[in-house]
Amino acid sequence: ERIDQNIDANSPKNLRSASTLVGGASPGAINSQNVDNFFKKNSVFLSSKTVSPDNDFFEDLLEINIEFINPETQISIQIFNEKGLLIKRLINNQSAPITGKITWDCMLDNGTKAPSGHYIFWGEIHAQNSQKQIFKEAFIITSKGVDY
Repeated sequence: ERIDQNIDANSPKNLRSASTLVGGASPGAINSQNVDNFFKKNSVFLSSKTVSPDNDFFEDLLEINIEFINPETQISIQIFNEKGLLIKRLINNQSAPITGKITWDCMLDNGTKAPSGHYIFWGEIHAQNSQKQIFKEAFIITSKGVDY
């Protein structure tokens, strides 16, 4: 994919692989590696601090928004419970689009639904210049799940 529509399409510095989080291609849409100069810094943040996976079509999924400066940013996202135990390895070192949304359905690695409680999402990114950044944010699951 072309990174910048204003730079020659044949320039090797203007081409990157499509993000695996968008299926490896983005036909009919803005390229997943497109550089948008409106972003001043990398950002990984939640749409809401609460999630209630009760299938009422309101906050059923945890939504993690991503906005990056550089193309070819690698991302890993993990979910921890209030005791600090890793309960879900959501994404492990995948290429990310410049902007997008990652969702979690509140299912644990063992296939069960996460119980109500306090949680932390931990995001780690590696930009093409080898810079590492950590993003973390607390959230609450409100549901009728099984408690620990």
